[in-house]
Formats: sequence, structure tokens, C-alpha cells
Amino acid sequence: MSRFPYRAVTLVSRGNSMRLRSFLRIFAVCGLLASLFATATPGSAAGTSTIQTGVVTFSQANATTWYPVTFDESFDVVPVVVMGPISFNGSHPAVMRVRNVTTTGFEYQLDEWDYLDAGHTGETVSWVAATPGQHDLRKMTAFATTVVLDHQWQTVSLAGFDAPPVVFGSVGSDNDPSAAAIRMRNVTATSVELRIQEEEAYDKVGQPRDAAETVQVMAFSEGSTTEDGLALVVGKTTDSVTHSWHTVNTRSRGVTGVLADMQTFDGGDTAGIRYRNLGDTGVDVRVEEEKSQNSETSHTTEVVGWMLITSW
Repeated sequence: MSRFPYRAVTLVSRGNSMRLRSFLRIFAVCGLLASLFATATPGSAAGTSTIQTGVVTFSQANATTWYPVTFDESFDVVPVVVMGPISFNGSHPAVMRVRNVTTTGFEYQLDEWDYLDAGHTGETVSWVAATPGQHDLRKMTAFATTVVLDHQWQTVSLAGFDAPPVVFGSVGSDNDPSAAAIRMRNVTATSVELRIQEEEAYDKVGQPRDAAETVQVMAFSEGSTTEDGLALVVGKTTDSVTHSWHTVNTRSRGVTGVLADMQTFDGGDTAGIRYRNLGDTGVDVRVEEEKSQNSETSHTTEVVGWMLITSW
């Protein structure tokens, strides 16, 4: 089990206390401004060598376009990276994909479903990177791992939780260029079932994906934590989110990013999550189906897990 780094200053002289307090006030203000700018700048990160977060805003011309992210601080080992959901500036349904994750950064792409042209207007998407394994946060637990998946359900083990956590997943390679979502079911304290889901026109029972993908998986216990300039609030909805917009009401000052993912597989049609109206009072989310098979996009209720990310 690993812990986030904790920095402390020891007061060694009464005569230096006044100057030390002044220095610390200046240092704290500079650190706060730096973390805010780092999170708001596309492609940048905030956090530590154990966990970092970022927000990117971009538009995409075609399916061959990839964008780089460089971590503010290199990781000691290759981290796990999860990304999404996509904001709702463009109406074409899409999901996110990452690849080439290293200790210094990764690449990402917006994947419109294959019946579309892959060009997309500007969107804003958040990401979280964390070292693999179990992490003891203040008042929360996190777990990160990677797994190789195809269209078949696979059980992925989780560690460190007393209750079912909130799980986030991202395609982490481009072995098969077909757009794909990560779907999950049966989230428990010790495991989750995951599979890759292609658009409905191709995602048939018994029809395998051309190639398996590395999938990035991250889980967090519900609650909140503040760690070295980051504040995370994690929760999940009731089984109530459909294709209509659903408001997640929660207060968190200075929200800069959001993760969200379906925790259930109540509806089998291919779908992802989109968001809008992200702010200090919450966020709107909905389930977004694609139209490769037909024009029907109604979706039954799902449980959606979410994380609000704040710099302070």
C-alpha cells in the first residue's frame, strides 16, 4: 500500500518564526495559483508523482489525429490513465481513447463511432493518472490496474475496499481502430466485470473484436479527500440515469474536472456518458447511445459513478 507524499516544515528557531510564517503564506498562495493554472491549461497536470489530474480542450479533424499530454512530474513507474466523459459541444456520439502511456505522459483521441467521419468540434475532457496498485488516501481508498480485454466479459480483481467502489475505465491502446466503449457490471468490493463494446452494427454476440485492447481501470471509494493540492469528491447515482440529462447535485468549491462512467449494464445497446454544466454545484450527465444500427437512442436506467476534481 502506498501513500501520497506529505511535505512538512519544522520550526527550529523562535527568532525565525515571523519570517517563516511570511514565507509560508507566500509559498501557499503561489502553490495555489500554480495548481489552478496547471489544471486549467490544456494538456497539463496537477498533483503528485503518485496521482495527477488534468483537463484538455481540443477539436479533432480526423481519425488519425492524436494529442499529447506531458505530466508535470514524471512517475516512477508507468501509471494507469483514465479519461472521460466528453463535454457536449458537438452532438455526434463519441468516446475517449488513450495510448502510449509512459512515465512522462500519454496520447489521447476522441473516437466518434465508425459510421461517423471522426471530425469533431471542440470538447473538454478530464483525465486522472495514478501509479498501479492500492493507495491509501485521506478518508478514501484508490486502486489502479490495467487488463487486456476483448468483447467477452472478464472479471477484474480490486483491492482495499470494504464496499463496492466507483470504477472508471478507458481503452488504453489502439490495436483495433474501431471505436469502443468500456462497459461494466457486478461491481463489488473485490471485483468488477468489464468488456469492450463496439458500435451496434458490429457488436454482435459471437463476433469477436479484431484485436484485444489494454484497458486502464481505476476505482475509488465513495467520499472525499484532499491530497497535496487536489480535492476529489466521489459518488454514484441511484439506478436512474437514462438518455435524458440527469443532474448530480453536490457542492465542491473550485471544480475543474469530472470523471463519470456507467456502473451497470442494464441496457445492452452500445453507449457512453456525456456531461454538461460542470460547476461548484454539480454536473449534468446522460447516457449517449450511437446510431450505427438504427436511429433509436432511448436508454434504460443505469447507475453512474462520478468524480469531481478540484484544485485548491
